[in-house]
Amino acid sequence: MSGLHARAARRAGPGWRVTLLDLYLARLLAARLALGLGLVFTVMMLERALRLATQMAAAGAHMGFLPEMIWNLVPHYVGLALPAAFLIGLLMTVSRLEEGLEIEAMLAAGISLRRILTVLVTAGVVVGAAGLVVIGWLEPHGLFGYRSAREEALRAGWTARAQPWAFQGRGGDITLTADETDAGGHALRGVLIVRRAASGAESVLTAGQATLRLGPDGRTAALDAGRGRFLVDLPGRTVSTGAFDSYSLSDPFPAREARRVRGTVAAELTLDELARDLRPRDRRAEFCARVAWVLSAVMAPFLALPMALAGRRGRPLLGMLVAGVLTMGFHLQLRLVQSLGAQGRIEPLNATLGAFAVALPLLAWLFLSNRRLLGDTPLARFLRRLQQFLAPPRPPPTFEARAHATVAGYVRRSLFVSIVWVALAMVSLLGMIDLCERTGAIMSRGFGLPGLARYAALRAPILAEQSLGLITLIGAAAAFARLVTGGEITAIRSLGVSLYQMTRMVLPVGLAMAAASILLSEVAAPAAQLGLARWWSAEGTQGAQGAQGTMSWFRTGGEVVNVAALSADGERLGGVRIYRRGADGLLAERVVARAASASGNTWTLEDAMTSRVEANAARQAWAPSARWPAAMTPAELSAAAAGPLQISARSAWRAASGAAPTNLSRGFLVTRLNRALTEPLVPMIMLVMALPLALSPARTGPSFPRLVWVLGGGLVFVVVDGICLACGQTGLAPPAWAAWCAPTIFTGLALIALVWREA
Repeated sequence: MSGLHARAARRAGPGWRVTLLDLYLARLLAARLALGLGLVFTVMMLERALRLATQMAAAGAHMGFLPEMIWNLVPHYVGLALPAAFLIGLLMTVSRLEEGLEIEAMLAAGISLRRILTVLVTAGVVVGAAGLVVIGWLEPHGLFGYRSAREEALRAGWTARAQPWAFQGRGGDITLTADETDAGGHALRGVLIVRRAASGAESVLTAGQATLRLGPDGRTAALDAGRGRFLVDLPGRTVSTGAFDSYSLSDPFPAREARRVRGTVAAELTLDELARDLRPRDRRAEFCARVAWVLSAVMAPFLALPMALAGRRGRPLLGMLVAGVLTMGFHLQLRLVQSLGAQGRIEPLNATLGAFAVALPLLAWLFLSNRRLLGDTPLARFLRRLQQFLAPPRPPPTFEARAHATVAGYVRRSLFVSIVWVALAMVSLLGMIDLCERTGAIMSRGFGLPGLARYAALRAPILAEQSLGLITLIGAAAAFARLVTGGEITAIRSLGVSLYQMTRMVLPVGLAMAAASILLSEVAAPAAQLGLARWWSAEGTQGAQGAQGTMSWFRTGGEVVNVAALSADGERLGGVRIYRRGADGLLAERVVARAASASGNTWTLEDAMTSRVEANAARQAWAPSARWPAAMTPAELSAAAAGPLQISARSAWRAASGAAPTNLSRGFLVTRLNRALTEPLVPMIMLVMALPLALSPARTGPSFPRLVWVLGGGLVFVVVDGICLACGQTGLAPPAWAAWCAPTIFTGLALIALVWREA
């Protein structure tokens, strides 16, 4: 801290006047709060946006509603990210003051810790007030707008734009799929349209080529088909077929229904609306949860200050990790209280007061027992023992080991350890935030506390895979900053090591992170996503066959299949309809079966009625059982039915080649295949982006603006890459362009920055 700040603080005395010292602390905290909020909010919001785009594309929903849905979710994710961001800002601010010996300077100038704490608590009050506006008024309107837009997107599913292999339509009324489309999604080839009525009537239309457009009214999808064939099946009548040279079909979007009244769910009510009537238990639980959120922001400095001070001397990340786990654990407890209170299992007010009754004495003890900056405080002893437990001290190296130690090995080890710690901290933080968001849904389905643990365990590999790039960037930035301030980089540079040679030093770490990316994206994350989807859809449902629910449409081996139900193990299907077409894309036969079962990889249809389409008639044949040469296994069918949002490249390849069942668009599958080639490049790009920090001045270390540029560049890369992938998965951009655009551009920018810094 400069002498000007110290003199101003002494002149101010112990009063409550705003001084330069207060403004200095507020500026440090505000900058780091903004950085933490940008980091956490971007990661969580981007993950939800990609999930929404995938779900809407798979459901054939109207993609025009996607921007509105994402915009309405912004207040919700700001409310989720703000507690974590405020804690990050507090810890980074106190660590910055401690590393620069500014706290010692403040104490020498007569400034007590109480004065520093006053500024931090005041910031907590401001953050709490801002959060109160967000969660008290903005978030309820945003959640209502999101749910309303989602309902309209699902109703208006058939749009004037199609994707290859995708199934678009409105529930069971009408379904359209095409084998190929042009870039705009209007010119179609290999078209199949199935319409069903409530009476059980079904009409099937196929055409080699067709044009899909939006009518003049903007609410009617019109299809102009060329030469084709149709089949009509009316209850109690003979199946009829025919051919046509041209056919026009128009279908209006569902009339825009009046949006449901806001307030049917307690989360959609503003704070003042909740306060007007607290008799319903769900409203009482929601009100208590929001007030508790505000109070927790005021409490955060009492945890962050002692934790950051006790985590000095090589334990800053450990202190941040423990503080983050305690804070998010408290917020998770509040969410759990809210959920149980809404279900009537506990009284929300009493449970909330009980949570604070436990937290407040603990915080008071932590702060009062760790006020001394020097000496062996209880919290410092706890962190030291925890560090020894997590990373036991190694025995002193032998002479031979010292002789073979290299500078490159030291740099690589420091970098790798830093990345591991950041990975642990970030996955834990994101996992706790994600768990806070889903606690209500998990508890409402009756999963209980084991369900919370299972959800967190299944989400951990997914979050690690999605944030691996940022983990590499932050871990590398922290490692280089520590090496610079510790003087190691100066010693290394004095040996004549250039930045290019240092790049070769850390290259094995980049390759290790690339291998971790492949392992996560191809093995761990898809398996966890599949397990999560199966558990979420099957848990709590009962049935003789372990019914997994409804899986409507999928493709397998050139066939288009519709089923009414599927067993959990994928070995039995109910209400099977198979549509087979010839090489010209026209309907050749339709098979309707009561059920289908698998014995190994062989499928058998039960009560199968086959309608073979001929020139002007349909020749029907019934069989009590018939062999079905389907190109799929029960495991693959069960996996496709679970609807995982992430699949491996191997699964995408098998689905795209017709060797496995899929209900995903071809654009989604091809994008995934291209992404498998670019995904290992992401941690390498992030590592190169962080390398220029090694040239920071040894006396001051990397400046905060330089850190912001590096971390901000990583965030921009993550956002741009996510947007490009979403465009490729939803058919708005070519798959190869979507997967390669951001990595190519940012690789060039990172290399330019590296050369410029070395020059």
